[in-house]
Amino acid sequence: MANRGKFWREMKRAATNVLNQKEANFILTAILTLFLIYIALVGIFGRNVIHPLGGDQSKPQNFPMSNAAQSNFSYTMVGGVPTKELGPTEIFVCSAFSLFILWSVALVLGRLLNYLRLPPLLGMLIAGILFGNIPFLQGILIIHKDWNKFLRQSAFILILMRCGIGLDPDALRNSLAICGTLGVLSTTFEALAIVLTSYFIYEVPVSLAIVFSYVLASTSPAVTVPTMIQLHAEGRGVDKGIPTVALASASIDNIYCVTAFSIALSIVFHTSGDFIYMLAKVPMEILAGSLLGILAGFVLRYLPRYDDNLVHLARSILIFVTSMAIYFGTLAVRCHIAGPLAVILACIGAKMKWKDDNPEKTRLEELSLKVLWDLFFLPFLFVLIGLVLDFSVFTLDLLGKSVVIIFIGIVARIVIVFVLSFCTNLNIKEQCFLSFCFTPKATVQAALAPILAQHSMEHTETSNYTQLILQTCILSILITAPIGQIIIQVLGRATLKKNITDEQKLVETFPVGSVESNGSISNVLQPNGHNNFQLRAENKK
Repeated sequence: MANRGKFWREMKRAATNVLNQKEANFILTAILTLFLIYIALVGIFGRNVIHPLGGDQSKPQNFPMSNAAQSNFSYTMVGGVPTKELGPTEIFVCSAFSLFILWSVALVLGRLLNYLRLPPLLGMLIAGILFGNIPFLQGILIIHKDWNKFLRQSAFILILMRCGIGLDPDALRNSLAICGTLGVLSTTFEALAIVLTSYFIYEVPVSLAIVFSYVLASTSPAVTVPTMIQLHAEGRGVDKGIPTVALASASIDNIYCVTAFSIALSIVFHTSGDFIYMLAKVPMEILAGSLLGILAGFVLRYLPRYDDNLVHLARSILIFVTSMAIYFGTLAVRCHIAGPLAVILACIGAKMKWKDDNPEKTRLEELSLKVLWDLFFLPFLFVLIGLVLDFSVFTLDLLGKSVVIIFIGIVARIVIVFVLSFCTNLNIKEQCFLSFCFTPKATVQAALAPILAQHSMEHTETSNYTQLILQTCILSILITAPIGQIIIQVLGRATLKKNITDEQKLVETFPVGSVESNGSISNVLQPNGHNNFQLRAENKK
């Protein structure tokens, strides 16, 4: 037994020596990066991992285009020319130009709405709606459905990455009880309200309503984070750590909803005839995803070396290709739960090491992901979801149902957050403000709604509810994103005390969907250096 322990200690020492050697570390990092890119490409294109040039293993060799009249997920006309008359090259070129046009218009409209102090994502969504519903604009576009799917999945991966790498374990330890309660319990309560409304009022199947509820209940950090930064810059609520708690809770909310959605989707729309097998597969996937994420996070802690000349660039590239490889690799083997969970855990694991081994912490990695999100994936995600809003199927009845579901869910969230905040040291005004911080919807809805709609449409028992689900999610973005931002801004200035100190700093690179800043949150967002957002029971002691 002693010899075995000595053997493993020697192995660990040898591995550490290799990793600490600069040239060896560089070579291992390069090999790992190339391998992960290979796995990502194999997963994306559905190829055989041993012989990728042998053809697509997952689908026939053709160029399928979805029918706009059936799903409105992509377009089958180019200036009135049927796609069946176009060859593969023409489809490729037209898809590239169509996406470039959409991306350009989305960026312009997003900037215009930003000047109006409204969320830029709203302008990007409007751009998609215009191209999807104005005939002469719709007729000039063609988007291969696989391109559409890949861009939405990639945007979803980036959301997971930013949630993981932006979540600060130190901040969570300081306010774990209240952040966990607001992020999980209040979200569950809103999801329950959505399920009950959908099932009892509109007779949506309860299984579908559960999956739908986790899409609709998620809070949008793309709206709440910039608003919280603005309030923090004005010194509002900083003395009690209100921005910290709101941001941390929103990140936990996102992680919880994404994980619950993946699990529920796999159970409800399982393809295997054996339901018992599916129930057994869920915990196995959770375990496999957890182990894969922990292992990937452990590897990323040591590759590349912290003193490398381009360490932040290398880490940004490596964390991105690792996440792509994990997500698309697990999808290729039909594991829909393990991928998202593994990506989040890998990013959290890497962050725990990276934030301590260099003066910049993870600021530059977060900034690189933020730039990639703001300039590329954010415009594509929302302009593509805007294309799905089809006014030809939109009726007053559908509008009424959508608004009622959204309204009841939001009211339920406001009430439960207000009730839960009685356990804190906040006054009534501050409790009111916190209650409205979780109302905006946008990011997760745009990423997950098309996925749920596609699954729903493929099953006869749920296909009749596809438009209700899809249009409700899009309407939730149109309604709650601008109104939620305005309410948070107005209530923040009306209810939160202004308390500016010399230590207070605005971190300009604060990433969307994260709660991390340049340094410990308890020291930056809470100037006194300790957690002031405590439970009342603790104060009484």
